[in-house]
Amino acid sequence: MLTGRRPFAGDDVLDSMAAILTRDPDWAALPAPTPSPVRRLLRRCLEKDRKQRLADMSDARLEIEEALSPARGPDAVAADGVRSASPWRTVALLAAAALVFGLAGAFVSRALAPGPASPPVTRFFVPLFEGQHLVGEAGGVALSPDGSELVYAHPAAQYRANRARRSADSPTRRPSWS
Repeated sequence: MLTGRRPFAGDDVLDSMAAILTRDPDWAALPAPTPSPVRRLLRRCLEKDRKQRLADMSDARLEIEEALSPARGPDAVAADGVRSASPWRTVALLAAAALVFGLAGAFVSRALAPGPASPPVTRFFVPLFEGQHLVGEAGGVALSPDGSELVYAHPAAQYRANRARRSADSPTRRPSWS
């Protein structure tokens, strides 16, 4: 916001993320009258080394409050102890705060983005007549790799090798060889 352009430009999100991780912003692009507390705050917020970077937004808030404070600000007038904040300085500090909050929001939204969707659940119901049961142990039932068909051991004699096949979209069973 201070320079009128993105600090980490890229054609898409991945290019921008790569620029954030590998390059420093062009500090010379900041306007010459940018106050030194704003420059220091920006450098500390965009520092690559975690140990040198501001820990969280409360630290940035304290830095902004300190820079705006008449008694402690670097532009304090020594004669009467009162400093009048220039409109440019206030705008620059607010823009820096907006930039910091925007970058923090981008990182948080990226971290909280949902992962890939899970495949749909397929349920099979195999109706059995009274006295019927599925034959075999755990190996008596098999699911196709795509999850759309179920093959199971069936005691009825009309099925070759006692195997029946049932599709997820059809309630009827067929011989496994069909």
